[in-house]
Amino acid sequence: MELNREDNEPADGTVLGLLRRLTQNLKSLLPGAEARMLVEVENGETSLRAAYLEALQQNSASPQLRDKLHRQQAHVARAQAELRSLLTHTRLTIAGR
Repeated sequence: MELNREDNEPADGTVLGLLRRLTQNLKSLLPGAEARMLVEVENGETSLRAAYLEALQQNSASPQLRDKLHRQQAHVARAQAELRSLLTHTRLTIAGR
């Protein structure tokens, strides 16, 4: 994955964007599996956020590293919130079928 030099974000989109594209492709192949897949991804995001919080609790990081970790953790938190919204929408769509 190539990163933009300015903000170290993926040049070809976010992980969440990739997840959306993969979800759309898998929906046609695995009806009803999208909610289970999103739950697993959300579980991974929860673990990732916990790792960031644990790293931030250690006082050995430089101020620059702590700032970077805070920004990345906030990005993961926003992505997780968006993922939870997508999961809720998916569950409602499945229930309405």
